[in-house]
Amino acid sequence: KFYDAWIKFDSWRTFGHLDEFTDQEIENADSRDEKRWMKRQNQTAQKNALKAERQRMMDLATRAQTFDPRMIQFKKDEEEARKAAKKAKGKKRFEATRPSSPNSAEMEARKAKEKAEIVRKAKIAEGEVLRGALKKAKGSIRKPEEAELKLVLKHTPLASLKMLTQSVKANGSEEFNRFFNELLKEAKEAAPEEAAAMDSKAPAKQTQSQLDAAPWTEEELGLLANTLRKYPAGSTNRWEVVRDHMGSNRSTKAIIAKTKQVAAEVDANRLRQHDDFVKGPSDYERMQAQKKDKAAAQEALDVASGKITADTGNIDRSVWLPEEQTRLEEALAKYPHEMGKERWAPIAAHVGTRSKRECVERVKVCRSAVLTQAE
Repeated sequence: KFYDAWIKFDSWRTFGHLDEFTDQEIENADSRDEKRWMKRQNQTAQKNALKAERQRMMDLATRAQTFDPRMIQFKKDEEEARKAAKKAKGKKRFEATRPSSPNSAEMEARKAKEKAEIVRKAKIAEGEVLRGALKKAKGSIRKPEEAELKLVLKHTPLASLKMLTQSVKANGSEEFNRFFNELLKEAKEAAPEEAAAMDSKAPAKQTQSQLDAAPWTEEELGLLANTLRKYPAGSTNRWEVVRDHMGSNRSTKAIIAKTKQVAAEVDANRLRQHDDFVKGPSDYERMQAQKKDKAAAQEALDVASGKITADTGNIDRSVWLPEEQTRLEEALAKYPHEMGKERWAPIAAHVGTRSKRECVERVKVCRSAVLTQAE
């Protein structure tokens, strides 16, 4: 405290004798601004002198404290005490980590507590991931109640929770429903009091008869069909396994009844199709009827175009259709008369529906008609 007082000593001296301008000179100044400037100059000189005085007193006190034998011994004792405290702290830490230390049980308990806290936080994070996956899940995946989910998260190992989350992400509805039911059963057995409290707080459930009487949804029917294909007749405890994999609240009796009903509807549909097939015409009869219908349609078309006479039903070869006349004219232009008799074969092929002789006769008729008209 002695040295602190002198180091922080504040001088009461004003140092007015160091003023640059006297009061008389300030009064005789030419203007007010000049007076103010003179006063500021005097104040600056006094402040600098006061600052130098404080620094001189501080240096003097510091120098005296440095060479004071009492302060030297005090600092030495203080340094030794600090080193002793540091050494004792290191020794205590070393003894706490030794296996043979009497506090090893406490260390193990603390480590176990820290490990349990890490696992608890990891379960919380995994629970959030599982909830998000369940929200995005589609199909017949069971959506558990929040109380059931909390019970499973609390009493299920972290590895099993990760497997449960993976089953949801893989859209394995059957696997998730079966796995979650198993974990929920184990959690209830591990914590019967919590399970009883959860059941007491849960809303009143429907009776089994009410659940069985509820109409079947499309998702349930699809899941039932897939499960029946996976576990065919003859499987051990087939209907119990089917119910567990479906994750349904329906009883095995209701599942069996629905299976028989669907099978009866399928058989009736197949029988109806068979009866319709037997009572209907044969393939040969249907083919002959189609041929007759096609021939009748073609005959009606020929009669309408004049190619066939309606009274006899025979083809009148003397009547040329407009499209036949057009193809004949195109062939005559394409194959000129310089080719001689060889031109009629490609002409008949181009017309398509007439022979070479008919094409020659048609050309003669057309030429005679043109000459007659010219006369």
